[in-house]
Amino acid sequence: MITWSQAKAQSKSQANDSTTTGGDFLEFWMNHYYKEILADFGRAQTEKKKTATSVASQQGYQVPPDCLWPKSVTYTVSSNVYVLEEINDQETWDNFNRQTQTGVPTHFFFRPRFGIQGGEIQLWPIPSAASQTINFIFEAGDRDLGADSYASGTVALTSGSATVTGTTTNFTTSMVGRYFRSNDTLSDGLWYKIASFNSTTSLILENVYEGSTSSGGTYQIDEIFNLPEEMQVLPMYGALGEYYSLKINIEQEAKYFGKYNSGLEKAKIRYGTKTRSNIVRSNHGRYRSTYPSNFPASIS
Repeated sequence: MITWSQAKAQSKSQANDSTTTGGDFLEFWMNHYYKEILADFGRAQTEKKKTATSVASQQGYQVPPDCLWPKSVTYTVSSNVYVLEEINDQETWDNFNRQTQTGVPTHFFFRPRFGIQGGEIQLWPIPSAASQTINFIFEAGDRDLGADSYASGTVALTSGSATVTGTTTNFTTSMVGRYFRSNDTLSDGLWYKIASFNSTTSLILENVYEGSTSSGGTYQIDEIFNLPEEMQVLPMYGALGEYYSLKINIEQEAKYFGKYNSGLEKAKIRYGTKTRSNIVRSNHGRYRSTYPSNFPASIS
């Protein structure tokens, strides 16, 4: 695994630039290329599910702010689950809506936001009944990474338990979603995602700890790119390409952009059949419309 702190240090070392300005530049572009990879490369680990409740005669429903693109939408009436067909272009969707029709939806259209994540799904026919369940599975983006590694105090871990108990620690709610690893000699050395915050001395992991029981051990909490391990270096390559482009160093620029593009293409081949289809789907060039300033309902 490459942690965010390691990525920062390595990119600055590769650029031979220890200045604050240089570091800020590289961090900005690492986050940019991380988001670019997520947008173009979906896997099950970047998939999320949300639900909403239908409102009679309401067509549009707001999606979560981390939504990049929908994978599927279902509409449940009693015990019957209807899989809705996606309409990909605005013109076809407009043709569907030339005549107002209500009932059980059969199609949906996704209207993304410009500049930020999230957006709205619209259903056709417009739901005629309230309180029906809408399930929405989507490819999720991630927040910008930027937190430094945290390793204050010591922790106690019990094999088979998801609880991390700290001594002289100052855990915070912002650590939820980051990754924890014990550095104790009895540790399994694996990274565990933090699922919830109990207190400044207690965290809950997403999975139970599988190493040996220990106490008073060292540890670290870090942010990590939500990408396969061999891809976690790619945001660094993209950022270094931008760095050397700014420096007008054509040779180094080509070197790092070459590494970035080559790594991404290899990943598409390696994981293509484990994503949305046998070819990694790209949404570039699809219709992107404006969105209403106030949505009548939200997916929770």
